Amino acid sequence: MPRLTFPFAADGLLVPAMVGLATPAMQALQARGHPLPRLVRAKGMLDSGSTVTAVAPWVLAQLNASPGATAPTQTASGNVVVRMYKISFTIHPLVRGGPTLFRRDWSVTNLAKDPDDVDILFGLDLLHQIVVTIDGPAQSFTMDF
Repeated sequence: MPRLTFPFAADGLLVPAMVGLATPAMQALQARGHPLPRLVRAKGMLDSGSTVTAVAPWVLAQLNASPGATAPTQTASGNVVVRMYKISFTIHPLVRGGPTLFRRDWSVTNLAKDPDDVDILFGLDLLHQIVVTIDGPAQSFTMDF
């Protein structure tokens, strides 16, 4: 089982990520001869307080992501109705090489505003698919997938 290991930050369980449009959207653009948007470097955080992964508006704007249907989701502030988007993402190690966690067609919502400290909150939708082990004394955590 592949494993990623990260330091446990004072801000939380932070992970480096690259975000792009979902693979089907990229294939459609390519088929029409349109340029593909560049991947966006993003600061991610594992967030068990959200049922659905949420992305900062500036990231979705940079990708020119098209909004989809609305759906209910649970946040730390309570239940809200949100607009859904399709993206792809990669969580990568801090140093070159090693495994990466990639999802090619992932449903996300947008955050209400651009946070100062994080660009993507990976919610329970991802946490249900991986094993996270927190080692408090070593100030690190691992993600097995």
